[in-house]
Amino acid sequence: ESGGIYKIPCKKCNKYYIGQTGKALEHRLKQHQYNVRTATQSSAIFLHVASENHSIHWATSEVVLKCNSYVLRNRISSYKNELGKQYEHKYWFI
Repeated sequence: ESGGIYKIPCKKCNKYYIGQTGKALEHRLKQHQYNVRTATQSSAIFLHVASENHSIHWATSEVVLKCNSYVLRNRISSYKNELGKQYEHKYWFI
């Protein structure tokens, strides 16, 4: 099963990362984990881990909305970014 909006929670605070993918969640999580291991500066998850000295709760990551439409996923992701700005990134790493 693939495609959707997902969230990845931090173990130490109430923040979580919201993302979208057309891939299976497990595959996308491996990409995020690689970015954290290799200190990828463009990764919002790595930046949160590095700046806050926190860790990610990979095992409780989940798809929150199944959606195979690329256009719809991107619209939802854009809306999420606007909400993050409005609420001062309380729940989003980015």
